Amino acid sequence: MMKSALIALATLSITSGAVLAAPGGYGHRGHDGSRVTMSERAVIARSAFQVARLKRQVWADGRVSFIERMQLRNAERRHAAIVAKARRS
Repeated sequence: MMKSALIALATLSITSGAVLAAPGGYGHRGHDGSRVTMSERAVIARSAFQVARLKRQVWADGRVSFIERMQLRNAERRHAAIVAKARRS
């Protein structure tokens, strides 16, 4: 029960981060004045999904090894870079 609650919370936090990273509709300006296109939103959503999927796989057995931590950090860094790039454009 605790593991599924943790996974659900992690998934929610990641997907909400993707939503916050791409505010407004197509062509609308975000909070920082940048425009996020629909294709950039799709890339952000796909990246968030991949990070969430990796987290589910890593936490499936309840233990996170050193290698799994590194994989998670790298996936989160890639996602953050994608979000930052979309905001800059």
